[in-house]
Amino acid sequence: MANKMRLAGFLSWLALFLPGLAATCGYAQEAYPSKPVRFILPFPATGPLDVMVRLIAQKLGDNWGRPVIVENKVGATGSIGADAVAKAEPDGYTLLFTVDIPLTMYPAVAKKLPDNRRTDFKPIASVAHTSNGLLVNAAVKAASAQELLALAKAHPGKLTFSSAGIASPAHFAGELLKSIVGVDMLHVPYKGAAPAMVAAVSGEVSMMFGPITQGLPQVRGSKLAALAVTGERPSPLLPGVRPA
Repeated sequence: MANKMRLAGFLSWLALFLPGLAATCGYAQEAYPSKPVRFILPFPATGPLDVMVRLIAQKLGDNWGRPVIVENKVGATGSIGADAVAKAEPDGYTLLFTVDIPLTMYPAVAKKLPDNRRTDFKPIASVAHTSNGLLVNAAVKAASAQELLALAKAHPGKLTFSSAGIASPAHFAGELLKSIVGVDMLHVPYKGAAPAMVAAVSGEVSMMFGPITQGLPQVRGSKLAALAVTGERPSPLLPGVRPA
C-alpha cells in the first residue's frame, strides 16, 4: 500500500500562476510593479493557504512599495477563483495562488470547465511543498493506520472522511485508500481545508487527510491523532509517525 500511495503524489504544492498570455503583453518593459498586485486565492479564509498567501503578500508589498491585495474567490474546488484569473487582464497584476487542485485534479473529473487549464495559465513560481497526514478524531478507537483499516473493515460505511472539496488531494487520498485496501468509507466534501479540519476535530467526520502544518496544533492538543503521513519519509513535525 505504501508504494502506491506515494506514487499518487499526495504532496500539496503551492504555486503562483498568471494568465497565460501575459508573456506577450510587454508589461515587463516598465518597472514592475507600477500598480497594486492582486492575489486570487481560490479557497476560504483562515485555511493554511490563506495564512501563507497573506504573509507572502505582506512581505512582497513591503519590498515593492506597492499594495499587494489578497482576494478569496471560493467555490467549485478552486475553479471559480482560477476562472477569475483566466479571464483577468493578462498584464501580470492578477495572480493565482493555489495548490494544484483547480489546475490538475478538478479538471480530471469535471464534465465541463469555463476555461482551458492547460493553456490559460503560466506558472511563475513554486512556493512550498508539504506532506499530508492521516488525521483521525480522538474518539476513533484506532492507534495506528492498521487498526483504523481493521475498524473500517469491521464497520463498512460507518467511518467518514472530510476533504477540501471534490477532487481535492484529501478526497483522492481517501478514495485511493478505499480502493487499495478494499474498505467502505463515506467522503464528506467541504468548502476548503479549514472547515474540513473543523469537521474532523469536532467529530462531525471520523478523519481527514490534511496538511501536517494545519493539523499539528490539533494533534498536539490531543483533539486529533496522526496515524500516518504521505511522502517517502517521516515528517520532522510528527516524529514517530510513519509514511503511509
